[in-house]
Amino acid sequence: MPHHGQGANQSIEDAVVLAAQLASAGPGNWREAQEAYERLRRGRTRKVQYASITTADVLHLPDGPAAQARNARLGARDSVLNHLDWIHDFDALTEEPSERQGGTWL
Repeated sequence: MPHHGQGANQSIEDAVVLAAQLASAGPGNWREAQEAYERLRRGRTRKVQYASITTADVLHLPDGPAAQARNARLGARDSVLNHLDWIHDFDALTEEPSERQGGTWL
């Protein structure tokens, strides 16, 4: 189950990055723009997919110590921001995908 509402956000980021690469590569350089786009987007999209999968696992923990640790982290605003700001505050034009790393939930 996807989390973070990232489907539409990733599409917008893709469009922004592709447009920037097409503009910088110039007319007739589609292959160059495409290669740069793929290089810039691949890591972030993989990281978002992984975060979605692991978040689904963490949000559906059975009662017990792991769920209690998760609840404590979700109850602390700074902790939540540490884990999610990399995904929700990303600027596709100015940041390399690896500049910000999210924390781990547990």
